[in-house]
Amino acid sequence: MSRSCLLFALLLPLAAGCGDKDGTTPPADDTGTETPDPGDPVNEDADGDGATVEDGDCDDNDPALFPGRAEDCDGLDNNCDGRADEGFTDTDSDDTPDCLDVEDCDGVDNDGDGASDEDFVDSDGDGFADCVSVERCDGVDNNGDGEIDEGFDKDGDGFTACDEEPQDCDDDDSAVNPDAEELDSTGVDEDCDGLTDETSWAEGDLVITEIMLNPSRVADPEGEWVELLNTTSRELTLNGVTLASTGDDDYRVQSGLPITVAPGALVVLGGELIPRDNGGVEVDAAWAGLSLKNSGGDSFSVKVGDLVIDEVAWDGGATFPNPEGASLSLSSSAFSSTLNDLGSSWCISTAAWGDETDMGTPGATNPSCSR
Repeated sequence: MSRSCLLFALLLPLAAGCGDKDGTTPPADDTGTETPDPGDPVNEDADGDGATVEDGDCDDNDPALFPGRAEDCDGLDNNCDGRADEGFTDTDSDDTPDCLDVEDCDGVDNDGDGASDEDFVDSDGDGFADCVSVERCDGVDNNGDGEIDEGFDKDGDGFTACDEEPQDCDDDDSAVNPDAEELDSTGVDEDCDGLTDETSWAEGDLVITEIMLNPSRVADPEGEWVELLNTTSRELTLNGVTLASTGDDDYRVQSGLPITVAPGALVVLGGELIPRDNGGVEVDAAWAGLSLKNSGGDSFSVKVGDLVIDEVAWDGGATFPNPEGASLSLSSSAFSSTLNDLGSSWCISTAAWGDETDMGTPGATNPSCSR
């Protein structure tokens, strides 16, 4: 072997060793397969619910939240679709399902149980909670604010015309209310006690002049009536005047309109307002609950408060006449509250009215008694 070839052979292994050191050695395996990194959070199922973040698990720390599971009514997105509690009813449409909602005092069934505003205070018991109730003119604190009928005092006198007592009888006039002072001869009930000009009344202002206590055309007490005479020079208002007969409850004259009697005029009061029911008499006002007894006697009185204006007590024939089908008629010469106490001042009516079934002169001047 030549000397040159021997030198090349000795240097060849040394050249190969230097090739490894300068990075020219190819990789041992280059198949293209990638091994997952066990620390990668996208591919890790941290909560063990079978779904990773890459699978759509919206909370990989909560095994109760994962794609595909049934939604619970709990305020959470259980199935990771970006919505919470879908499919559950929301009666009040406030985006909170009924199963999680609480009842508000707003007139709406918030929790879907079929009732609105339950467990909230309902002071007036009308089925509506105070917080949604509107005050009404009814004498009750509807909205539970401690005030009654606020906003309904039109004239600002501190009283309303609602059902609250005491009641304003004219809520358009601040001078008329239960605290006002009654004025004489005004024709106005200033103090709302149902009486007009009561301070002006005196005994004998009204005199009982005729009494039908035993009618024939219709039965007692429907056909019974009494005639009164205004003996004063002023107009009298009968509203609030009390009528009484023995053994019966007193009756206070009531009417939506004033019942007035002009000076020197007659007024007829009876048991029935409609003529066909009372024997054909035109009465100015009807009473209730009174009856005029004829057997054994009775009495009839007219009062203003505790003041007796006039009273007549008959005795069933002892000194007073005791007619049937005719009225007791006070003689025109005895028109006073003292003379009509005497039986001798009365006679049996002989004049007919209507169909002439009964005798009397209701609303007309009586003749003098001839007996």
